[in-house]
Amino acid sequence: MRAECLWNNLTEPPYRKKEIDEAVSSGIGDRLDGQSWSYSIGVSPNTSAIGMSICGPGGFKWECVLDGPDHQTPEFINRMVKAKVPPYGSSPDRG
Repeated sequence: MRAECLWNNLTEPPYRKKEIDEAVSSGIGDRLDGQSWSYSIGVSPNTSAIGMSICGPGGFKWECVLDGPDHQTPEFINRMVKAKVPPYGSSPDRG
């Protein structure tokens, strides 16, 4: 089961909306155990920083702000999400 995108207000340009959305979704990964995962991606007015929030089972919530071009690439975002989201089959409560 893919994570559900609740919000993505990135614009083209300067952001690669579709690629960043896929980077977050694939970073969370397919969850065959039926666990519900969701995420939001957005940029606030008057800033270039990307805000991201990921929610999962067991009260898991992770938020971050990505500022600067090196931290806003799909590749960087995908690696960061993979590092922060518990792997498939593990519980956020067990780390």
